[in-house]
Amino acid sequence: MVVVTFLVVILVASIVDFLWLDTESKRWNWLKNRSKRQQLLFFLFFVGASSILYILFGVKFLNS
Repeated sequence: MVVVTFLVVILVASIVDFLWLDTESKRWNWLKNRSKRQQLLFFLFFVGASSILYILFGVKFLNS
């Protein structure tokens, strides 16, 4: 259950940053010129890599 919570937090934070917080297009401007498929693949990779890092660094806290 905790892993699912991590995944949801990472996904929501990425989407909010991409669609709402980056109003000046400083962080994600390079991605807006890509196709929808490339954007989806990037976000899937980003969420996967972030999840792996959170799980690896948080194993100590997940078990308690």
